[in-house]
Amino acid sequence: MVSPHPRMSALPPFHGMRTRHPMVRHSFDGPPNKLGADRLRRPLNARSFGGGMIQQRIGDLLEIEEGGKYFYVVVLSRVVMFGGNILFAFHNEGQRREVSSLTSDCSGFNICADLLLPKREDRVTRLHRYENVSPFWRSKYAKTTNEYRPGVKAKEWFIYNIDDLGGQHIARIAKLTPEYREAMDSGCHSFDLVAGKVLARYTPDQNEHI
Repeated sequence: MVSPHPRMSALPPFHGMRTRHPMVRHSFDGPPNKLGADRLRRPLNARSFGGGMIQQRIGDLLEIEEGGKYFYVVVLSRVVMFGGNILFAFHNEGQRREVSSLTSDCSGFNICADLLLPKREDRVTRLHRYENVSPFWRSKYAKTTNEYRPGVKAKEWFIYNIDDLGGQHIARIAKLTPEYREAMDSGCHSFDLVAGKVLARYTPDQNEHI
């Protein structure tokens, strides 16, 4: 669905959602190799990523502990500025899941998230590596608005291709089409916010400004 994009580009801010970082840079990579489950600290033959941590890679299925609950994400983009990755986050009630139950047929949503804090606190476990992440992309687009007031409906939206988020917007519209309603919310989110959205079974068409 999304072809590799070699250059780094800026992810436009999404003012309508509370985010930790308003701007990140974004890039894609090719299919990764298989690997077994391990902690994201002190793995053998791992590339260093500060403080003994390694860099998560495209295709990684990660288990992340947050607030005593467990959440599962697939990494869809390489590490970008501020430690953010575009992810597929599985809807879950916070219970532990078997790898075999986590497939592209499961419900969930795409989101850009900062994984640095849970990595530093050793709350991230790599469970599996998917060879093909294309089925985990739920949209080819990202949407943003200048509206930031809670609960206020946006009068204007900007739509970007998800593989060229730092480029020119491809649409500037007052009302979202059904396809654009499902576009990923732009911005880089702290993982505690992602966890809350998972528990609420959030999808981008539920954006409060629509």
